Amino acid sequence: MMLQYKYPWIYKILIPIIHRKSVLKIFSEEVGKNVSVFDVACGFGQMEKYIDSSNVYSGIDLNEEFIIYAQKRGRQVEKGNIFDPGAYKKSDTVVLVDVVHHIPEKKLKELFDLVYSNAKERVVVMEPAFLNLKSRYGVFGGIVDWVFKKLDSDGVNEIERWFNEEEYIALFENRFGSREGNQFKLRLKKIHPYFIATFYKK
Repeated sequence: MMLQYKYPWIYKILIPIIHRKSVLKIFSEEVGKNVSVFDVACGFGQMEKYIDSSNVYSGIDLNEEFIIYAQKRGRQVEKGNIFDPGAYKKSDTVVLVDVVHHIPEKKLKELFDLVYSNAKERVVVMEPAFLNLKSRYGVFGGIVDWVFKKLDSDGVNEIERWFNEEEYIALFENRFGSREGNQFKLRLKKIHPYFIATFYKK
């Protein structure tokens, strides 16, 4: 586990560096206003800061340090396993920020069955679009990918590999293999260096 996952204050400093203002602005617009928002693998709930204040925010995570940090700041964040149906709170909007690439590919369908079934109106997924450099730059790109894997090690799931752009688009269009996702339409945006995929009820 890297330091940013042990010490919330480090992660807090990194968020505006990792997520550009332009990306966070679009993310907030996609989440909407005056809605209930459930954040899957929310860390210490810092994304509450970047959505409209009219929203009612809650989330779950397994990182106990992050949970304690969030609760001390009055955030509605609880310890919960994202694969536990009982940990979810049915909400207007369910969000997943920098989550998909941490999950083994074979587990994505199971995860999104839960995500879609607990979203009343929409699901918003934000994922990095700048990695899988090996496919473009060979050995040197592979080294950079390996470094980013180590830097993004959260202590829960080992990142198996970085999806390339075509693979991400296929995952979004196929609703991560979840039949529950068939009731949602996809609106996909690429705001460098991120994808923002919004699935909204038909």
